[in-house]
Amino acid sequence: QSPMASFKEIGHIISEDASLTAKVLQIANSPIYASHEKVSNPMQAAVLLGVNTIKALIIFVAVFSKNSTESILKSSTKKEIENHCLKVAEIAQEITRFFSTDKEIIDNVFVSSLMHDFGKIVLLEISNEYVNLLHEEKNVNRNIVEKEMEMFGTSHCEIGAYLLSLWGLPDSILEGVAYHHNPSQADTPYIPLVAALHIANVLAVEYDVNKIEDFKTLDKNFIKENSYSEILEKILEKYHQENMEAK
Repeated sequence: QSPMASFKEIGHIISEDASLTAKVLQIANSPIYASHEKVSNPMQAAVLLGVNTIKALIIFVAVFSKNSTESILKSSTKKEIENHCLKVAEIAQEITRFFSTDKEIIDNVFVSSLMHDFGKIVLLEISNEYVNLLHEEKNVNRNIVEKEMEMFGTSHCEIGAYLLSLWGLPDSILEGVAYHHNPSQADTPYIPLVAALHIANVLAVEYDVNKIEDFKTLDKNFIKENSYSEILEKILEKYHQENMEAK
């Protein structure tokens, strides 16, 4: 069977689910992939994105699917997490180009970024108090991982990585999810991926910060020890220039 036949089959499967089709086309036409032509059908999207990214999007749509029994607050919180994951994936993939031109690494960064907060969805399902914790996080300068450890004895990072390990995702993606708040703990081979995800996550939250020393959630020791300060300065310059142009 030819590769194009396989992509045609994948496109057909995607087209049978309206929400999945919409999300796949949204990603395929986003600045992340910067295709010169508008992608108008799932088969085109499958060819552009690749099988691994399509798999990740299928999982993503399933995880963030709306539950009719959810409260309005929980549903809106899930939507905020979904939008944050998409934003981080977009920023992280752009950042990765400063570290590597390898398509596999760039794609793995996208997948790990897309899934980095899946653990929060699990905690939302098992604890009614977690919604309040997430909204409190926006107003209090304290690491959410510390609060989660106090409440549950684990964190959304650990839960997310464990969940993805059960689904058979590669170690590089698990490392990104597990250490996106604490990149200094990551294994050496995966540091570029973890660095891209960590920086993107920080930028998505602290989007109005212009200087490295002013970030509250950035692991500055990790950035310095791995000689990423100069790269981060370039990323900040580019990122804020694009934000100014978008206004």
